[in-house]
Amino acid sequence: MFVMSVVFITALPAQQGTDSKEFTLGIGFPVMIPVGDFRDMASLSVGSSLEARFSGLIAPVELRLRAAYYYFCSTCNITTSYQALSAALYGGYPLSLHRRIRLTPLVGIGVLYNFVEDIFYENRGYADMYITTGAGLDFYLLERLSLNVFPEYTVFFEQDCCGMFLNIGLGASYHF
Repeated sequence: MFVMSVVFITALPAQQGTDSKEFTLGIGFPVMIPVGDFRDMASLSVGSSLEARFSGLIAPVELRLRAAYYYFCSTCNITTSYQALSAALYGGYPLSLHRRIRLTPLVGIGVLYNFVEDIFYENRGYADMYITTGAGLDFYLLERLSLNVFPEYTVFFEQDCCGMFLNIGLGASYHF
């Protein structure tokens, strides 16, 4: 209980003030782990992502735009190739846990555009809306350079079901 109190007391708003504006660009390498019924179609996925962050536009919220590409390993004999593009908008509240560590709880919405090739259809593409929750953890190596860890849990919606996946990524960001 004491440790939790210390963490909450020391978790102050991130280093920038409410009047300052910060722009950040980042690159990441996420691993997507399908859960639930989604595992029947796809297994572990690796990808790459680009992210832009905007702080101070709507104080104290940090806005993030992220685009990602994923390549899935198929788990069934029907699907021969499965790739996806993702675009999302996140909102979060950055907290400084330490002088060089920042945690940002996040919620977001996005679109997952799927490219599937299977034995019944040669190629097909379709889009799914999704909601996501997660966090961004920044470890500042230098004043403007940070390493990032970004775990997320995502639910996407299709006509007859919804799919879910865990997303764990590592990346680097430059803070302008």
